[in-house]
Amino acid sequence: MKAIILAAGYGTRLRPLTNKTPKCLIPINGKPLLKYWLDLLIKQGFSDVLINTHYLAKKVDKYIESYYTNKNSIKIHTVYEEKLLGTAGTVWNNQKFIGNGDCFIINGDLLSNIDLRDFHKFHIKNKTLLTLSYILNNNPIGKGVMELDKNSKVVKFEEKPKIPFSNKIYSGIQILNSKIFKILPFNDIQKNNYLDLDFGYHIWPQLKGQMAAYKLDCYLIDIGTINAYKKAERLLKI
Repeated sequence: MKAIILAAGYGTRLRPLTNKTPKCLIPINGKPLLKYWLDLLIKQGFSDVLINTHYLAKKVDKYIESYYTNKNSIKIHTVYEEKLLGTAGTVWNNQKFIGNGDCFIINGDLLSNIDLRDFHKFHIKNKTLLTLSYILNNNPIGKGVMELDKNSKVVKFEEKPKIPFSNKIYSGIQILNSKIFKILPFNDIQKNNYLDLDFGYHIWPQLKGQMAAYKLDCYLIDIGTINAYKKAERLLKI
């Protein structure tokens, strides 16, 4: 299996922690966040992972070099973006890495013990080109919100609606199949490396009724703020 970890952001809400450290390398109880993901991917049988970089990219590259000294079994690829392409822009710009088949897309500022293998079984069972994962949130303001039918198909999705219509929010982890690139080619912005192409605004709204959604039964923390970071530290000390 393959995965793309989106890790190029500035982490502005985590300052001063990210003044000299990229968000994906922020230590959680002394262990870089990226290491949690790489260790999880290896444990669950992934063969290749691609990590996009931008802010403090050389520090990410240096860390990956040190990670390889562990003689791990996964191939780690990095791609530097001169400009942040957007969540979907990164994916559309790396279609060769994805190849023919499924690929996980993971927000690199998450901490989770998700069973990715079970998620993939759900994706295959539902025979969709794209499957979102979601969690329940009683305060979904500022989140990507979805509505599902009885068969777990996404019938409505809106990114950060002013008035949320559901407590089901996108978790930051999804699976897509390479066939989606033929359905949604975006030829008009290909020459600009799919700059500013975003899943929440440009992809998922076009696939209503064609996407499935998988409910997570695990811990998941979006480490986007100092409070969330402290919560993650407390969680892993238990």
